[in-house]
Amino acid sequence: MVINDAENEIRASLDNHQLGQFQPHPLLIDHIVDQIFQNLITSCVNLSHSRQQLCKVRLVCRQWNKAATNLLRKNFQQIFGGLEHNIGQFKRYLEIVHPDTRALWTKLPFTRFTFHSDVFQASTSSSVISFLKICGPELESLVIHKDIYSDAVYEDESMIDVHVPRLKRLAYHDRRRSNISTDATSQKLLFALVTSAKDSLQSLTIQFPREPAYEQQIKQEILIRLLKENGLPNLSCLKLDVLITDEILDTLTEMKLPLKELHFSVGASKFSATSLKRLLETLQYSLQILKITDLFRRSEVTLEFPRLQHLQIFEIHGFELPAYQVSFPNFSYDLVPNLRKLQLRTWAPTLNWEVFFSHSKSTIYSYHQPNILVTELSLAMNFDSVLLMKRIAATFTKLKRLEMYFSRAHVPALEIVFKEMTQLEELRLNQSYLGEISTTCIDDVLSGLSSEECQWILKHKAFSRTDFHHLESKPGLTNLKNLKRLDIINLRHRNLVTDVTGYMVFLRMPTLRCLAVGHSEMSTKCLWKLAQAYPETMLHEYLNRNRISCKEDGLSKNSVFTSACSVL
Repeated sequence: MVINDAENEIRASLDNHQLGQFQPHPLLIDHIVDQIFQNLITSCVNLSHSRQQLCKVRLVCRQWNKAATNLLRKNFQQIFGGLEHNIGQFKRYLEIVHPDTRALWTKLPFTRFTFHSDVFQASTSSSVISFLKICGPELESLVIHKDIYSDAVYEDESMIDVHVPRLKRLAYHDRRRSNISTDATSQKLLFALVTSAKDSLQSLTIQFPREPAYEQQIKQEILIRLLKENGLPNLSCLKLDVLITDEILDTLTEMKLPLKELHFSVGASKFSATSLKRLLETLQYSLQILKITDLFRRSEVTLEFPRLQHLQIFEIHGFELPAYQVSFPNFSYDLVPNLRKLQLRTWAPTLNWEVFFSHSKSTIYSYHQPNILVTELSLAMNFDSVLLMKRIAATFTKLKRLEMYFSRAHVPALEIVFKEMTQLEELRLNQSYLGEISTTCIDDVLSGLSSEECQWILKHKAFSRTDFHHLESKPGLTNLKNLKRLDIINLRHRNLVTDVTGYMVFLRMPTLRCLAVGHSEMSTKCLWKLAQAYPETMLHEYLNRNRISCKEDGLSKNSVFTSACSVL
């Protein structure tokens, strides 16, 4: 969010040292005021509108100032720099919050900030130091983006008075592909922030480019020194988007951090399975989320799981290119007894994934098979095998949410989902680019009828299923009797649906509560019925079709829906 039309009001409230003389109605006690202000956020379509309203109500009295400030701090952040948020706004904000121009008893309205690369140019280096001196004591979250245009230099003398004792989250993204090793002073800001917040810091994200290769040793030394010098005893979330090496993994192992979430963005990193396993062994009683992402074709990841008693989420993501060196030689659900969410989103050979799925139904019900508690599963693009999908259905009997890719090659696998995963509550289909990618109608896939039957029904507008009870159909969406959410919006440019799916599938699923469909060939009348049935998602599609725009005037979705109804 940027400084908006309420800037003058905020400035006036901070200038007015007599603010607080006005008293609200005696019945507006604290929790009632909190609830009223909370409704300003939940009832508005446009968050910037609710933010502006909260800034205005801060002007009324001390009680309202306190309540509105707490909500602003909790729900909004300030963004400076970038294409939409210019440097001038940053400098004006510093004038507003400066102690000489605001009432001393007022709390700063924001404690979470994002700075883009142009904030760190040489011309604004003093402004950044001033910001940290003024807002640092109350700062809770700071996201920094730096690139080739970030040429500011910070000397030790200027960093002496920088204190961020309450900083809980720091994300430092340095995307400069060169000169990071020669510009030694560029990392003094990072060291000053981490050193000052080492006892309060709970989440740390660091990104260094993985190229050029000749600077990787310098970057590794910077990261290892930063970690060793500060210890970070309360760090619970760590994300490293760097070239991961054995030296970095060994450093983390020695630190024995109490991490609950560990995220490695590895790229083409190569590290030994032993180093990673030793690190995970130190986290076996604390780690809840493990993510390995951004695998390249040259990635070499061998993950030998120790017993991770509290691991609930495991995600492995990669670009849709064959990652042949990804393997899990010893995986067993006995090692992760509390796993709830599993994302396998990299294109590795099918053999590498087989350790996650039982070979047969007899295996799944055997005495030695652990109780698999996974309720959420996300699959890679090449999961189009009927046999593999049957094994998935047999393995994850408690599955509630499934995300998979779709193309005509995936139809037989999707039919297994419709037939054998009737317990699903959420289903999301993404566009696959394997095989045929030309635009096609998928009424037959979702309804279970043949394409000829769908064409006849559409031509004669005969959408009542009672007229076709004699037709033999394959498994379709209506087999998922417990489905509450369906998301096929990512299919909109490739696979289209018509009124056949609208009337005979979407409107005949009594448990469905949320439907997300993008571009389609459904008629306006059918879209209107879907907008009535699923206003939270389909109303927007209907309004777009009819050129009705929701103005950014703070109206709630229900108000827009009521207005549309009155017009029609």
